[in-house]
Amino acid sequence: MKRGSKNNLSTYCVALQKGGRLSTDELQKRTGYLTFRSGWSNSSLKFLSFEKNILTLRTTSDDETYVVQLRRKQNQLFLTCSCNKTGQQICKHAYCALDTILWKNGQDYFKKLHPSGMMELAFRYPMLFDKQETESGITVTIRPELKSVFYLSPKIKTPDINAIINLPDTGLPSCQELPELDSKFCRLPDGKAIAYMLVIPYRYEHLPSIIPVTGTPTVKDNALKSFDSFQSSLKTISRQFQSPKQGQFHEECFELYRQIERLPGALLEGKLYAKKFESLSPILKLWRSIYPYLLGQPFFYSYILLGPKALRTKPRRNYLQQIFLSAAIPVISFLLSDKGDHFRFSLQVHIDGKQAQNIETGIPLFIKMDDFVFPLGSLRDACLVEWIDRSGGWITIFKEHFSLFEKEVLTPLQTCYTVSFVKQ
Repeated sequence: MKRGSKNNLSTYCVALQKGGRLSTDELQKRTGYLTFRSGWSNSSLKFLSFEKNILTLRTTSDDETYVVQLRRKQNQLFLTCSCNKTGQQICKHAYCALDTILWKNGQDYFKKLHPSGMMELAFRYPMLFDKQETESGITVTIRPELKSVFYLSPKIKTPDINAIINLPDTGLPSCQELPELDSKFCRLPDGKAIAYMLVIPYRYEHLPSIIPVTGTPTVKDNALKSFDSFQSSLKTISRQFQSPKQGQFHEECFELYRQIERLPGALLEGKLYAKKFESLSPILKLWRSIYPYLLGQPFFYSYILLGPKALRTKPRRNYLQQIFLSAAIPVISFLLSDKGDHFRFSLQVHIDGKQAQNIETGIPLFIKMDDFVFPLGSLRDACLVEWIDRSGGWITIFKEHFSLFEKEVLTPLQTCYTVSFVKQ
């Protein structure tokens, strides 16, 4: 059996791609090995140690064993091998070790070797990471309770907080003056009634909208016991007698749905928040017009829409919930909790001066608490609530990255929002 000597190490450097990534194709180009695994069998890697940002592995193939070390510095990956090969071209042992890592762990693996990166923190804070030794060396993953981890592993890219702060401070209505509603506004001459659905497309496919649906009220007249299909409801509503006010209201509901079909539901997609606000202006204007009328409707439901085809059928009971709209505007703030080795950044919501508990933030432009839905006060609020929601409910910041988080997030955020600090 051939064994390399740790005292005779060959050193090489491989330039990484943008963001610290490296693909198999780029590995071949950047090392000169255009012939895949020439004269070398599949290698098996065993983790030996990780000290001072150096990952040490033992690579074995057939009857040959060598020690390979990897260290990342900026956008370069430095490798050493105990084979003591001379020359500028990387040795086959180090090459196949890299190739095995990429094949088994993916092209983002070397991001973890960055100083203060995932590998270093996994050994510094072992209770917060899962480590697994495999035939491709070692893999480290963040424990799920950390949710989205700033800088290391965000579930959603950290948005441009300055751009969000600069959005106009306008959004859904304040609803201070409610219209005078006819008590028969939602009643139809045939004994049926109109329910108004807050349609919430699945996984941020579109923004929420309002669709009227006809149905039969219960004996107590406080809910609908059955619903007609969405399409037949549109025909029924259009042919039944309507007052001019009611007709205008329904036309605005239908126009709102037509508008949201043209835009994605995620407010944070893309970089031009100001330009996106311009495209959202007609939608927000429609919401401001129809929302006060919705407050007075006795039959109001939320409905999870799994796709446009669902509008061809009746509303499905398991995706329905009877809810109530509120005129109260939530006030959002943020909480930064010191957990010792890391911080947790989370959302706080106050409604009518009281802190709201058990809130749901998955409806763009709104916040839900129990059976009540509240409109957010501005597009700025809606963007920040979406960020926390798509991050899993909170964001973890390791203290090694706190200065960057303070610069990119806290400092601009505190110009418009309250951020409270607590030590836990």
